[in-house]
Amino acid sequence: RGCVKMTDVILRDAQRGPADEAAVTWDLETATDQMYSIKLGSKWEATLRAVVAQPGHAWSVERARIAEIDGSMVGVLLGAPATTPMPEGSLGLAWGWTRLRLWAVSLSGRAFLNFMSEHGPGEWYITAVAVMPEARGKGVGAVLLEDAITRARDAGATSVTLDVDDRNVGAQRFYGRYGFEVTGASPPARLWRGVRVFRMRLALASDNDQPSV
Repeated sequence: RGCVKMTDVILRDAQRGPADEAAVTWDLETATDQMYSIKLGSKWEATLRAVVAQPGHAWSVERARIAEIDGSMVGVLLGAPATTPMPEGSLGLAWGWTRLRLWAVSLSGRAFLNFMSEHGPGEWYITAVAVMPEARGKGVGAVLLEDAITRARDAGATSVTLDVDDRNVGAQRFYGRYGFEVTGASPPARLWRGVRVFRMRLALASDNDQPSV
C-alpha cells in the first residue's frame, strides 16, 4: 500500500527549544482544527509557543513525542497522565484585547471545555496528535499511537483516552482498530464552528488480567 515501514519512523522525546516548541504548537493547533487561532486571534502562535515552553503542565513540550522520517519532523503526539495539571486559564496573557477575546470565547464554550477536562482515575490522556499532510497514510499515526499506549501502560495507567471530532469518521475508525470505544459526547461549542467531540477510551489490561501460561 506504499506505507512507510515502522523502522522508517523514528520517535524521540521533544526538547525545550524553538524547533520542538514550534512543533508542539503546530500539533495543538492542527489537532483541534485551528481552535487556538479562533480563541486568540493573530497572537495565537506566539501565545501558545510561550505556553508549551513552560514546564510542569499537560501542554509542556516535555510531554510530547516527535516522529521523524529521514531527520524531518512528520508528526507529534502530546499526552500525559490525566492528573497532570493544565496550564493556567489566562495562558499568562496580560489584560488586553487578546485576553478578553480568550475569556469571551472560552465562556461561550464552557460546557464543551468542562467535558474535555473531566477524567477518571488511572487515565492517561492524549491531548493532541497530528501528522504532517505529506506523511499521512504512511503509518506515522500508528507508530505514535502505539508508543503512547505503551507509555501509558508503563506509567501504570488503567486506560488511555482522547477526544475526536464527531465528524472525523476516519479518525474514529482508526482509533477503533486499536480497541478505543466511544464513551461520551460533548455539547457543541457554538462559537467554535459548532464543534463537538466524542470521548474515546481504551481499557488497559492490568497484570492481574493477563492470562496465565
